[in-house]
Amino acid sequence: MDLTFHIIYTPHSFDLFRWFLNGLLRWSDVRLRLVANGCSDEETAAIQKFTRDRPRLDFLSLPGDGIMKHADALNFLQARERSDYFSFMDPDILVTRDFMPSLAAALATHDAVFTGAPLWAREADQVLPDTGRAMPGRYHRTRNGLCLGGTYFAVYRNDGVMDLRRRSGIGFERLRWEEIPFRWRWRIRRRGLKRNKFDTGKVLNLLLLSEKKSLHWLELPGLYHVGGASVFNAQIGGLAGIFRTLDEERVQCRLPGEAGRHLWKKVQGCEDLEELYECLTDEEVLAVLPEPQNWRFVISRMVSRTLAAHTGGRVMPARPELRDPVIDRRLAELLAGIDQIFSDSSAPL
Repeated sequence: MDLTFHIIYTPHSFDLFRWFLNGLLRWSDVRLRLVANGCSDEETAAIQKFTRDRPRLDFLSLPGDGIMKHADALNFLQARERSDYFSFMDPDILVTRDFMPSLAAALATHDAVFTGAPLWAREADQVLPDTGRAMPGRYHRTRNGLCLGGTYFAVYRNDGVMDLRRRSGIGFERLRWEEIPFRWRWRIRRRGLKRNKFDTGKVLNLLLLSEKKSLHWLELPGLYHVGGASVFNAQIGGLAGIFRTLDEERVQCRLPGEAGRHLWKKVQGCEDLEELYECLTDEEVLAVLPEPQNWRFVISRMVSRTLAAHTGGRVMPARPELRDPVIDRRLAELLAGIDQIFSDSSAPL
């Protein structure tokens, strides 16, 4: 099957998550296009150098200064794709077993296939509520099983996307309801899926469904998506946003006693967001942030630190207790997969 997986690296993500390419090289025969998006000159050069002398890898740097919005990057990459399929995936996805037969079988009967829910996402975190103002990215299906797709790991039949983009002017953009051309809105409204805001790719997917294209969510055992670890700046920014809404009394409510007082003093003493990111303990984050955001933060930071320990000689972090047996199991399996990368002398990289 002629597939090219586009893997988009934003600043600070390549040095750690290049190790996850081992799984893709071992368990697939596809081409991997490593895409630099807003990376420093040094990091961009490192990505380009990494692809040299590796025949299944190639390199692309997105145009412009700064980080291109994810939707704009996908639109750019899809517009230049000339093969039968357009595919992309997040860099913080690790595969630990053969997945291509399942993916090929799904593509034989569907026009787009999606997978890779973050390992911190519970079942309820993936199903779109019947009511709400927005359609966030993590919701990949409705309660009645309609596939809404996602942007973690996706493979589209390219001709259908090209044709729809040409006729509608809609690509992977995040859109508000009023930004959707009127002649296309009714297709979404009649399914009862009108929302004020739609995350990346959601409107495109809904319009593909309206044209009787088949969208399919595929669960792939042995595929683990950290979810959020590749966007360090977004992580600390999101954390700061939470703490800006808290006061000392609310911290004390969520983390009573001396622990809460200690946390409040710690937060007040931090000079910048990166310091805050580093100094908060897992227990503090789990207590103060809401679910699943607390799991996302703790897991992504823990995985980043684990990779840094393997590659840079840092102390291996302790695995947090997340108090959810399914998520605890997934995290343990992911960490075992990471350990295997660095213990296997036959690994491709």
